[in-house]
Amino acid sequence: MTTPQLPDPIRSVPAEPGTLDAVLTTARRRRARRLQVVVGAAASVALLLSAVAVIDPGGDSSQTIGVTDDGVDDPAVGPTDPPDSGTDPSDRLRRCGDIPAAEVRSDEKCTFPLTFTPSAAPTGAPGSAPGSAPTSGEPDPTAEPEPSDDPTTEPQPSPYPTPTKSSPPRPTPSPVPTRSSTAKPTPTPQPTGQPSEAARGPMRRTYIEGTVTCGGGQQWCGSARGAGNRPVDFYVRACRSADAGPGQLEVSPPEGDFSVYRDGEQVWRWSAGRAFPAVVGMLDVAAGDCYEWSTTWQGVDDYNNRLPAGAYEVIAHVVSGQITEPLGFRTTLT
Repeated sequence: MTTPQLPDPIRSVPAEPGTLDAVLTTARRRRARRLQVVVGAAASVALLLSAVAVIDPGGDSSQTIGVTDDGVDDPAVGPTDPPDSGTDPSDRLRRCGDIPAAEVRSDEKCTFPLTFTPSAAPTGAPGSAPGSAPTSGEPDPTAEPEPSDDPTTEPQPSPYPTPTKSSPPRPTPSPVPTRSSTAKPTPTPQPTGQPSEAARGPMRRTYIEGTVTCGGGQQWCGSARGAGNRPVDFYVRACRSADAGPGQLEVSPPEGDFSVYRDGEQVWRWSAGRAFPAVVGMLDVAAGDCYEWSTTWQGVDDYNNRLPAGAYEVIAHVVSGQITEPLGFRTTLT
């Protein structure tokens, strides 16, 4: 019986010219690409560790996750290392970058310890899986930066600027309106001391015959008037009614008196500053006749100060209980 001849599993095949150079060139390119990947991964890890230190400089809550050869977190791998495939550990470390899947053997996986602070998973659209990327076109501010193949790539700034705390501008206070009022004239201060005797002249008493008849059945009646302008002559009379017969008029000093007012304020009085005895005198008056008291006013106040032009009220007095009605008139100074 003839034993069949099996083909030799290992046999040399003559290589075509240039094949060895092509293999060496390919190996050099792969090694250079792996080195670039390792440098990029190291830069990304350093950037990530710096960000974690800024977010939680004193935190101790960290965990190690598994990273597959395609750059996606593999929860099934966990913090343990994959089975040893017999390759150099430094070789496995170099395979933790973004190496194309075609260049990684299916039996090789590696882990790279990453320290991060756990945060709440973003809420996606209804029906989406936990941890899925948001469906909107806005960038996810919580997403970790992916390692770049290019080691010269600078880290890009975040599209969301850090908000700064600024105080709101204070409103400019509106000016408070001031209440404008019409300036009131300053009143002339009244001098103090005794009234001046130069501000008043003598009081004169005159008997006047006539045929005066008092109305209303009265026996006595009076009247007052003024004449002139600076000086002004003042007159006041007390008369016996012609139908009442003769009579006696009871008077007390000064018998006749005059007061001048401006805007309700007394500015001059003939008897101011003078003292008179408290006596009663009797004056005989025939029917229809009168007694008249007169004096001259110079248009000044009690202290001989010239008064301004204008209207003044004059009140005349007969110091007698028999003349009870008020006697007054108005005079005007110019």
